[in-house]
Amino acid sequence: HEGLAGILAAQRRREAMKSGTPVRFALPRRAKVSVNILDSDGAVIRELLGGEWHDAGEVVAWWDGRDAWGAPMPLGDYRWGAYWHDGLDVEYFGTVGTDGDPPYETVDGRGGWGGDHGPPIAAAADATGWYFVWNMNESGRAIVKTDFDGRVLWRVTPFVAGGWGNYAAAAANGRLVYLAIDIGREQHLVKLDAKTGDFLPFPQGSTLVLGLATNSPAIPPHATAGGHAFSAAGIACDGDTVYLSDYPGDRILVIDGLNGERTGEIACPGPRGLAFANGSLFAASFQAGSAEGAVLKIDPATGKSAPCVSGLSAPWGVAVDDAGRLHVTDL
Repeated sequence: HEGLAGILAAQRRREAMKSGTPVRFALPRRAKVSVNILDSDGAVIRELLGGEWHDAGEVVAWWDGRDAWGAPMPLGDYRWGAYWHDGLDVEYFGTVGTDGDPPYETVDGRGGWGGDHGPPIAAAADATGWYFVWNMNESGRAIVKTDFDGRVLWRVTPFVAGGWGNYAAAAANGRLVYLAIDIGREQHLVKLDAKTGDFLPFPQGSTLVLGLATNSPAIPPHATAGGHAFSAAGIACDGDTVYLSDYPGDRILVIDGLNGERTGEIACPGPRGLAFANGSLFAASFQAGSAEGAVLKIDPATGKSAPCVSGLSAPWGVAVDDAGRLHVTDL
């Protein structure tokens, strides 16, 4: 609005002025016209017309002998220069580095894709769709939900730590989405509405501060993602019960996802990715200095565990499908 008001004000001033030295020329057809006053060195000292539409025929621009700041110019020889063109058209060719459909931002928020400042780090699913999480984000969106055909339902960047990151893991139960995020030396649990992506605060504060140690014991390089060491590298949920891995603490925290209260913990060597299925908790387990990793099957009621997959190099993520098959990512 301010730009339009400025243009209209300039037009009114020219109409009221129409005095001084006229610059006249014939325009062969309707076009955008620019006219400048030039000094003896060819430098622009005053713009009389700047890309303004004019009909075919005579065009007259008036110069009052002043420069662009309104100061009077000394007597001398000055020249004018002009050009005209048909305006610019925009044609979209494509976008690099995104799989969004469309790949650019749209008014409904579904265009574009994920974060732009770090790698995709986590995925989750529930009965309502898929969730994809990017480690860090500056533009784009850190969390994207799609339907099962890959169509975007919503894209959000919760305003936690300025919306930057570092996200590490995600879980969803159809109503709520839980995210582990590392902010400096503190780990937080973030909660979203699964239907809309809206941020939902915990009773204790906007996020639940977990207070997990990031360097006690030291987290080895193979426990990092996106160049960042995560303590909370896995989340799973059974309804409103959230299980969250504490890698350096060799334990899994049990949290009430609604009120944010800790209800227990389960001993587990080097837990990373977590999954819950058929009443059991599955954990990718790997400790620093170990010869191999495993997937443990854990009874949440008793905390007892036993390996169900062995001989892995450095397991990170684990998931269970409807047929009861385990899917494990192994670094």
